[in-house]
Order: sequence, then structure tokens, then C-alpha cells
Amino acid sequence: MIYYCGHGHANDGAWVCYKLDDSSEKNEYLITNEVLDMFTEKNWTKSIEITSESCYSGYFCKNAKEWIDEKRY
Repeated sequence: MIYYCGHGHANDGAWVCYKLDDSSEKNEYLITNEVLDMFTEKNWTKSIEITSESCYSGYFCKNAKEWIDEKRY
């Protein structure tokens, strides 16, 4: 299970990872495909549950469905 509670990006629901110090010039974003590709890279065969409590999380769900349909899982 993956649980995310935080800010979501307005354009695509990406999870916002704020910079922790001044060594980074900008915030980072974790998009749906990056999260899901972690499982395919590891040949994960079990089901996963992702809960996203964030603004624009509907985009995250929509993108996940498209990813699943494309991969034919």
C-alpha cells in the first residue's frame, strides 16, 4: 500500500515534493507513471493499493487507469 497525503499539481495531479533546503532550486514532482513504473521495473506481480489524499488526485486516478490499460494489466 502506498499512502500520499499532501499537495497535488493542478495540471496532472502529480505529487509535490517540496525542497528541503536551499541546495535544490525548485520543488520536485512525482507523476503517476513514475510511481507505477517502479512496480514494473521490479516485476511486481501482486496487487497494489494507492491512496492519494491531495488536490487533483482525480488526475492521478485517470492517469493510472490509462497506464493500466496501456500495460494491459
